[in-house]
Amino acid sequence: MEVKFKSADIPDPSKIYIIRNKRFVCEKIEMEVKDDTIEPIYTGYFYMLS
Repeated sequence: MEVKFKSADIPDPSKIYIIRNKRFVCEKIEMEVKDDTIEPIYTGYFYMLS
């Protein structure tokens, strides 16, 4: 599942995330850098834990 989200901090891809009351593990998180600053919008790629 691909999710775009906003965060003030850089997210930790090693954590377990709860999305719609289901547990997901993160494959990777992408961020954009513009004008030497990190944009607060991230794209995460997640797999559901069974």
